[in-house]
Amino acid sequence: MSKILLYSAIVLTLLTAGLGYWNHSCYQIILSEKKAAIQQQQQEIEKVNQECHSLKEKIASTATTEEQQQKNLADAQQARTKAESDLAEAQKQLAAKDAELEQKNKDLLSKEATIQSLMTAQKNAAPAPTSAPATKKKSSKNVTVSEKKDPAAPPADAASVSALCAPVGGIEGKVAAVNPSWNFVVLNVGENNGVTKDSEMLVQRGGQAIAKVKITSVEPLTSIGDIIPNSVAPGCAVQVGDQVSATFIEAIKK
Repeated sequence: MSKILLYSAIVLTLLTAGLGYWNHSCYQIILSEKKAAIQQQQQEIEKVNQECHSLKEKIASTATTEEQQQKNLADAQQARTKAESDLAEAQKQLAAKDAELEQKNKDLLSKEATIQSLMTAQKNAAPAPTSAPATKKKSSKNVTVSEKKDPAAPPADAASVSALCAPVGGIEGKVAAVNPSWNFVVLNVGENNGVTKDSEMLVQRGGQAIAKVKITSVEPLTSIGDIIPNSVAPGCAVQVGDQVSATFIEAIKK
């Protein structure tokens, strides 16, 4: 009987040991599976973290790009505003230039009409005084000969220069009309009297020099000249009836 109990105890012990080993093996297997599952979850968490980090970087890059685009858009809008302002200013200046050109054309037509009317009135007026171009040529010739006779003569003094600049009888006439707006005069002497374009004539009143005029247009009996501004005597102005003549120096140049 005791052997049976002993055998039974041994069998129970072996069964208990086997069951314990089996439980331990199962526990190890479950533990390994748990560890593998945890490791996999950690890997997935790490992957998610990486994706989150990448997404954050992408969002930050997108925000930076958007900010740069907004800045570029603001710069473009500012450049467009400036360009529109410059265009408006250019158009304004162009309109002003067009208006100025149109006004100048109108003034030019008005001046031409005024000149034409003055010249017509002058042609219908009394005939111009006779001139003595031969005298002018003679005076010029005499002075040339005189200069050649005595080349070693001393320079002329101020009185001599004034005498040379005094008007002579070569070309003499009067101011027939004055246009103060355009600063020109119409003279009652022209091509028939020896007046030439671009020549200068002296305007006098009572023997006093008033101004000089530069001839710009010549007709047979009349001529037109612009008043040289810096030649006008202080406090004086050219008037109708003032005498005009060619200076001695001008005669020599011709």
